[in-house]
Amino acid sequence: MFLQPILYTGLISACLALPNPSPPFEPPHDVKFPENAKCGEVNVFYTSGFTAYHPYVIEQGLDPHAVDHDLRTSVADLVKAGFNVRVLFQGPEQPLANLEDRLKHRQWDITAEGFGIRGYRNGTASKRFEDNLYLLQQYAPHAPSVFNWGGPTLAESVTRRVPLTEDCSDKPGDLIAYEEICAPDVCQKTTTVLNGNLTQLLGGI
Repeated sequence: MFLQPILYTGLISACLALPNPSPPFEPPHDVKFPENAKCGEVNVFYTSGFTAYHPYVIEQGLDPHAVDHDLRTSVADLVKAGFNVRVLFQGPEQPLANLEDRLKHRQWDITAEGFGIRGYRNGTASKRFEDNLYLLQQYAPHAPSVFNWGGPTLAESVTRRVPLTEDCSDKPGDLIAYEEICAPDVCQKTTTVLNGNLTQLLGGI
């Protein structure tokens, strides 16, 4: 006689005890690649990769002269393709504050980390890669990241994701800066161009 009310009461109690369903996940930021962009409208920040003559490059059996050539040529190609490009290459022995300082002063549409620091099997390098990603996400939260697969593909890593809507052969972007930071007793050579001069960037290679 009393079985039905007891069962009914038990079902109500069980339902009340169930946790509330979690709300659907919503991304915290609207991260997307630029669309319908024209020449000179997309700002790209490219960071480590190591400097071309860094010991970590040489330890991998790479020719630093060839790496230097590939990096500088590919950055110039990216500028000629219509993108505004800021480059900072440095090893993990340099302070993260260098990266933080360069990120602060502009809105970035694309961020990127080079293959050198990702591909080198070294715990110190991997930790710096993670630290770099954290700063890129902090200072450019709406900018998607791209990754190259070697020095010659630096430009392609961007252009394959963000095709501009016009031919920029006669309307290149700006070389905001190309900067390698490495102590003279660590790296045989560094290249820094802060005046936007592509001829200077490509000089000597």
